[in-house]
Amino acid sequence: RQRLFVCWTSCCDVAHELGGAGTMAAGNQGNEVDEVIRKVMAIESVSRYVIFNKDGIVLRYEGWPNEDGDGGYRKCVQLAGTVSNLVHHSSQGCQDLLAPPNNEVECLRLKTREYEMIIAPAPSFTMVAIQDNTRPRKEASGSSYGEGAKDSK
Repeated sequence: RQRLFVCWTSCCDVAHELGGAGTMAAGNQGNEVDEVIRKVMAIESVSRYVIFNKDGIVLRYEGWPNEDGDGGYRKCVQLAGTVSNLVHHSSQGCQDLLAPPNNEVECLRLKTREYEMIIAPAPSFTMVAIQDNTRPRKEASGSSYGEGAKDSK
């Protein structure tokens, strides 16, 4: 849970940086985005990410398999289209069900047996980070998750 929270907050930080930056190459804001991306990729279980704009155009990506000889770009474009649709429908659903100001989608989490996908939408950009659940986890010191569950026999 701790690694999920770190990834989630880092992805949300990127989304807010990207949303406020206007363009990703704008002066210091680009450096701030790079720093947050480094933080996200430094999380042990994060294997890849993609950042795309509101039109689904992929702006940055890293760690995707090179299946078609394109460095994973085609897979990122496919994911951007699918995630854009998911974010749109999730936002519509929240706006229909919840009263303002509590009806904004800040982050989505999808979990499968192999992966966790953290989706952090911003007004102009969306970041998706993929966490690999099959990688062995390092035991975090001071983690409250699972403590006290040791066999007392």
